[in-house]
Amino acid sequence: ATRNVNPPVMGLCCARKAAALSLTRDARAELASAGIRVIAIRPPAVDTRMTAKGPGPKLAPELVAAATIAAIRDEAGEVYPGPVAEEFAASFRNDPKTLERRLATRLPHR
Repeated sequence: ATRNVNPPVMGLCCARKAAALSLTRDARAELASAGIRVIAIRPPAVDTRMTAKGPGPKLAPELVAAATIAAIRDEAGEVYPGPVAEEFAASFRNDPKTLERRLATRLPHR
């Protein structure tokens, strides 16, 4: 099953990423017998023109590329490049409900 924790106010983006991850995992299973590897690269916000006006720390595209090359070399199935993605992945594995509550504190007060 696909498991995700969604940052507040990003529901549509999170749904799209969850669907992409599910498709990636399915493709990995279906193509393994043909010797084809499928890797999910799951960075946080990457410093691109699309995210230029967005808040928060952003990962340099070069770091995502390096993590992708390392994933190919290491035969990884899923990669969470950068400290923010690594921390979220670890927090989710250890205690997803606490992570959800922590993310909820980022909601703007109304």
